[in-house]
Amino acid sequence: EAATWYHTAADAGNASAANNLAVLLEQRGDPDEAAIWYQTAADTGNSNAAYNLGVLLARRGQLDEALAWYRTAADAGHTAAANTLRILLDQQRS
Repeated sequence: EAATWYHTAADAGNASAANNLAVLLEQRGDPDEAAIWYQTAADTGNSNAAYNLGVLLARRGQLDEALAWYRTAADAGHTAAANTLRILLDQQRS
């Protein structure tokens, strides 16, 4: 039932609902659909969604794309994204 309500709100343009729907979809084992909803929310400036999309992409091994989303989230003030970005960039230099 939660997915239905998140989907309704996300379809109406609520970025937080889109992010939450993506989290739920990812937990249910549908990372491809989750990525779509993270992207939808991140494109509106939702820093949590940008960070979450970065995490998902990093897990898939798509590090360049993940870094771009971590940067987007960090630029929006997401402190966990800034820290993750710092760690990954340090690892790349080594």
